[in-house]
Amino acid sequence: MNFWAYVTTPTNGHLGPVAGLVIALSLLAIVGGVWLVILPGLISSSPRWRAVLVRKEIGPKEFALRAELLMKVGVGISVWCSVLIVSLLLRLVGTPGLITRWLPSFVLLTLPLLVGYVIVYRLLFYPRYREVCRRVDGQKTYEPASKQSSKKAKTDELRKHKVVLLPTKAIIGFVLAFIVYYIATTAVSLPTSLPASNHDHLWHQTGTILAGFLGYLMGLALSLGDDVRPLVPFLQTRRKESMSSRQ
Repeated sequence: MNFWAYVTTPTNGHLGPVAGLVIALSLLAIVGGVWLVILPGLISSSPRWRAVLVRKEIGPKEFALRAELLMKVGVGISVWCSVLIVSLLLRLVGTPGLITRWLPSFVLLTLPLLVGYVIVYRLLFYPRYREVCRRVDGQKTYEPASKQSSKKAKTDELRKHKVVLLPTKAIIGFVLAFIVYYIATTAVSLPTSLPASNHDHLWHQTGTILAGFLGYLMGLALSLGDDVRPLVPFLQTRRKESMSSRQ
């Protein structure tokens, strides 16, 4: 049996032990994703958590960059695992198009893309954005102090991080994935061994909604660092100034 036949063959409405194990692990991953989402709030509001989780003092701009990465990765883990669980549970619905492994396989194929981009962002882009944020925070330290104490002012600044979880890229990704998946599943004819009803309305509606969430995750990942990208030329300018001063 080839891979395509394995993916599109009905599973007779049963989950199986492997699918049950995947669902259990996904539930644990959702808990971890939620923890990542609430972690920046704990750090900014509790000195005790900040002392445990943050090894050195950081400025508000750098903290906002960290918070964005943690929160978007946490949301991504929770949403992706939820989509995977739903795609597996749909085998129990009884509709021929939903009891195949097509939807779970499609969800699994998006995981390397998401993880790969996050790794590339963390290794290549994040260090440069962090350096920009540190320079901005360093400039702000030379500004005149306010009436508040420096410690309280810094705590208030760290609380001002705001991570947008519905950026334009995520909305575009949701809409594009929704449309492309619907057209693809309408145009592509699956093997004749499947019942003719595998393209019924429930199959299309459910599959396109799940695909839309996967597109949302891709857009959310691509939006990492959007607030700092315009500041990258600032870093390049500062480097040129420092090199000219040394000369």
